[in-house]
Amino acid sequence: MRNGEVIDPGPEIARRFQKKNFNMDQLVWTINETAAFHSFETEFLSSIAASNANFTFNKVYDQFCLPDEDVCPFYNPVNLHSYYTDGVGHLTVDGLNALREGYQRIATRLIQELSGKRR
Repeated sequence: MRNGEVIDPGPEIARRFQKKNFNMDQLVWTINETAAFHSFETEFLSSIAASNANFTFNKVYDQFCLPDEDVCPFYNPVNLHSYYTDGVGHLTVDGLNALREGYQRIATRLIQELSGKRR
């Protein structure tokens, strides 16, 4: 996949299986490609977060990346289920589950901060 290319990983995975092609190497971006694709969003939201202590910025796309392998697959590497239902970022159950830990971390931190302010 080229940087910025819109893909539809679910049907692409199915097509590959039908052709007995189990190589999913093209269904990933490197961490650098992912960061470049999201750079405007990251810079914009980081600038807001820097000047507003109440702003929480969650780099959602980081949670799909495998740092040990320097890639961000468009699918769950364990079961080969697509993270996206289409090429524009609507998530499947696997995609939502990949985000659970990050959002849980934010919720826990916010609960701790809010409970500390009530004292």
